[in-house]
Amino acid sequence: MNLSSQDKARFQTQKDKILQHLLEGQPVTEDAARRLFGVRRCAARISELRKAGYDVQTELVPLGETRVASWTLDPAAPFKEDGQLLLSLGEGGVR
Repeated sequence: MNLSSQDKARFQTQKDKILQHLLEGQPVTEDAARRLFGVRRCAARISELRKAGYDVQTELVPLGETRVASWTLDPAAPFKEDGQLLLSLGEGGVR
């Protein structure tokens, strides 16, 4: 699937919004991401953050008779130990 540059920018913006929320110490779920940021595939954005080097943790929390994923990031230590990270906030990013 080929994405237009406009679609890529939209996905980048979604990822940045989720990242900022996590860096503020707030957890995020699929439902919260949809409600707060209009993100419909939060798990895909979380996967992108992990690939970029962020140490996003998953916890399954009870919701009625089921469980949902809740993602968190320790703002004091948001990166994986290897230190390889590309910050995606803003245009162009920062290494």
